[in-house]
Amino acid sequence: MTSTFAAFGLILGLSAAGATASVPDVVGRWVIEPGASDEGGRRPEPGGAAPARIGGTPPGAFPEEVQPAGALPAGGASGRRGGNPAAAFAEFNSNPEELVFDRDPDGTLTLDAGDGVSRLYLDGRRFKRANGLLETTVRIKEGALVLDSQPSGGGVRVTIAYGLDAQGHLLVDATLKAPQGKPVVKRRVYTRAAR
Repeated sequence: MTSTFAAFGLILGLSAAGATASVPDVVGRWVIEPGASDEGGRRPEPGGAAPARIGGTPPGAFPEEVQPAGALPAGGASGRRGGNPAAAFAEFNSNPEELVFDRDPDGTLTLDAGDGVSRLYLDGRRFKRANGLLETTVRIKEGALVLDSQPSGGGVRVTIAYGLDAQGHLLVDATLKAPQGKPVVKRRVYTRAAR
């Protein structure tokens, strides 16, 4: 019986160690590389022939504005049905010159993107950001730290994936998805800088 508990404890310990190891090493100060970042948004190509980005969203040419057709909920900009999308659009369109990831003394990951510090809870709980206008959850997917945000009433969803490429750049893939219409994707590239 004790060997069963010991084996179970070992499995739990290895699982916890594996979960911690899967969080990308993003702690530090990062500055944007404007020439390497998308200027506008991108829509997935019809047929999905393009390769996937971090978080699994395929890129494609998108010459229009970053606000896709059908992005506003049926209740209009007031958001009576589906929440007010303004905070989601602001999150997607944000191009901070600098990002700072840190860890609190309790081990919680934090992100400062120039608009205040957000605590990023990796336990799957929902928390409020952007002055309470966005509900966010954090997860790890394909080696990237992924923030899924949506206005409190639902509607437009913004997913931002933070992952590292082979050269150590921080790749930030943002996807804006409206209830109707196609998703819009853009990438920002950051380089680690001295603190």
